[in-house]
Amino acid sequence: MDPELAQAQGRLARAEELDQRIAQWTRPQEARAVMELLQGMKVPAGAANDGRDLGHDPQIVFDGHYARREHPVMGQVDYAGHSLTFSAAPQRVGRSPCLGEHTREICLGLLGMDQEEYARLEQAGALE
Repeated sequence: MDPELAQAQGRLARAEELDQRIAQWTRPQEARAVMELLQGMKVPAGAANDGRDLGHDPQIVFDGHYARREHPVMGQVDYAGHSLTFSAAPQRVGRSPCLGEHTREICLGLLGMDQEEYARLEQAGALE
């Protein structure tokens, strides 16, 4: 081992070089495999996941973070649950709405639109 790299000061001085060498070593490998290898050698390491990876993370799957729901257009979809859980407030994970699914309720209820105005806008194609 290079004696200069044995101390933090030496590693900091050569940080760019080390970053390049580590990237060259890790790039062709699976992130989880690198993480497990390093952790097995007592090196603190974690995979940098993005949203596509989370559904395959063993801990997140074990924790039941995702709930599978039937969607009328997309079929079976995994929806992310809440990050925090409370014993007196169970999670309720529902499917996402379809585009325009609640237009009528919003216009007539929340916006206070009358039936005639809604019908006129619908006929004009403004609500599509």
